[in-house]
Amino acid sequence: MQYRDKAFFHRREKGIFWAFCGLCAALGIQPADARDSNRTVEQGIAIEFSAVPAEAKKKSAERLIEGRNAAIQFKISDAKTGEPLKGLRPAVWLDIRKKDNPVACKDKIKSFVQGSLAYRPEIDLSAYYIVTLNDQASLSVIDPVMSFGQSKLVTRVLLPGPGEDWALSSDQRKLFVTIPKMGELAVVDTSAWKIAKLLSVGQKPSRTALQPDEGYLWIANDTDGEITVVDTAKLDIAARIRTGGGPHEFAFTDDSRYALVTNQLEGSVSVIDVAKLEKVGELKTGTPPAAPAFSGLSQSVYVLSEDEGTISVLDAGTKPKIVASVAAKPGIKALRFTPDGRWGLITNIRENSVSILDAATNRIVDTVQVGQQPDQITLTKAYAYIRSLASEKVSLIGLSTLGQNKPLAVSEFRAGSVSPANSSNLGAVASIVPVPEGNAALVANPPEKIVYYYAEGMAAPMGSYQNYGLEPRGVLVVDRGLQEAHPGVYRSALSFPHQGTYDVAFFLDSPRIATCFTASVEPDLLRKRRDAERVKVEYLTQGSTINVGEPTEIRFKLTGAGDRRSKQRGSDVRVLTVLAPGVWQTQEIAHPSLNGGYRAVFTPPRRGTYYVFVESPALGLRYQDSPLFALHAKEKPLAEASPERKSP
Repeated sequence: MQYRDKAFFHRREKGIFWAFCGLCAALGIQPADARDSNRTVEQGIAIEFSAVPAEAKKKSAERLIEGRNAAIQFKISDAKTGEPLKGLRPAVWLDIRKKDNPVACKDKIKSFVQGSLAYRPEIDLSAYYIVTLNDQASLSVIDPVMSFGQSKLVTRVLLPGPGEDWALSSDQRKLFVTIPKMGELAVVDTSAWKIAKLLSVGQKPSRTALQPDEGYLWIANDTDGEITVVDTAKLDIAARIRTGGGPHEFAFTDDSRYALVTNQLEGSVSVIDVAKLEKVGELKTGTPPAAPAFSGLSQSVYVLSEDEGTISVLDAGTKPKIVASVAAKPGIKALRFTPDGRWGLITNIRENSVSILDAATNRIVDTVQVGQQPDQITLTKAYAYIRSLASEKVSLIGLSTLGQNKPLAVSEFRAGSVSPANSSNLGAVASIVPVPEGNAALVANPPEKIVYYYAEGMAAPMGSYQNYGLEPRGVLVVDRGLQEAHPGVYRSALSFPHQGTYDVAFFLDSPRIATCFTASVEPDLLRKRRDAERVKVEYLTQGSTINVGEPTEIRFKLTGAGDRRSKQRGSDVRVLTVLAPGVWQTQEIAHPSLNGGYRAVFTPPRRGTYYVFVESPALGLRYQDSPLFALHAKEKPLAEASPERKSP
């Protein structure tokens, strides 16, 4: 058969080809030539990848820009039926392609899966980090995977003062830390582990909590009878509301309609209309209220009175009101509800017990003995973990035994050899948190300066992580892994650090799938302009070895557009010197030198590596923005310290 033009022939052949591909797709087979760069089918599983700017509102704006927030998504489904595959935990790594040292994406996956130090990705979405709130003014960020004899300390975030409480956003991107001494809230960017913003939030900010929809962050000001509300999108103060004498704690209805604030000195609970940010009611409990907790089952907030041993039940409906009082025993300390809202676990620090509250009937249905002075409760999928102040032992209660009309299953394990009560820096921050896998937990032991890893079912912790000389007052996990936003849809928020083409390496363990996608990231021209104007630190000190006990001069100069402003505004330049990994630090004023630079002097008290940072608030230069400069202190040679006398 003859065709009058070649174009018709090509159209016909192309139609046959794509019809064949449609048949292949129906059978779970995908020809290599037909593969979409954002979609693949392997072993009968379809994986669709997308990456868009977090702020994109229309297709024309969907360009990925370096340094800006982005969202990546994987839609995983059965290729034949389209049924979403739920409950997976895929590992994903993003790594920029290097022209001078090209590495195939599949080879990268092998290296990433093996945890090899030879090749690490730019962004690791398969891991999580352990973060500790330290007794000194810092956060420790620990990688629980990287070992091989090297330090697991990723970084240390320096705070303006000691932190009291914290709250982590659900996307794991923002960590809010209250700093009572400075009257400030530090907003930590967990993608860069830097303080993104400091907010002045009133006198002595202490407890803090995010409401369920995370529109507002609530902060207790315990000395002036107020609370501060922060808009989490604008990172600015939304309201200051007078509630009564503190200390204060927070609970919220699950629709974020009401915030309920305890006022211990007033013996009351304030009801705040979240939409109006106004106090609309005051419920008198008659006793100092504490530890409020919301039950989704009963749609009620339960408030404890430690001294009276009573539990006030607040109906959180259209018009919140006190509807019941449950009798317990004096000493009740903490309350946590199971995810279904049915069972509340209540510690009693005086009776050394845990009671079980049935939210369906508002009755205590069981009590069991645990530890010595139990004060905190943490829940995983299978267990309640009970910390005891006067014992190094952690108690576990099996959640499956609640409400079964049989004795509660209680076990325990030792988290170290020293009880938490031996620390003088205990706070209300949780010292036990579950890990992302769901069948293990991290336990911080402040006096031992250690975080223990406990796998459920074991008789003792499987391992531990040093906090490098600092007491971990609290611990949490920042999960870099993908989160299942909808059935079969896995997402993560991130920012690409550099421009270029990224390999997006995807690995699923069961069934075993290793595949790659790509993402193109454009340069941020505005950021490059800002970087050119930013003040830069250039260290002039020669040599990196110094002697213990001898004054050491640190010399540097500031370059860039801001250096001229520095001379006009006067010197506010400071130098922070930290003995790794953060066990000692000193801050000195830097004085101008004759050559147009600056100088500061410090004396190393002991052997070790000292890191130097420079700050100038007037120039917008923060410690975390200055380049790292290291000095290695050693003991002065004996001959130099005490020279021998020569014979006459």
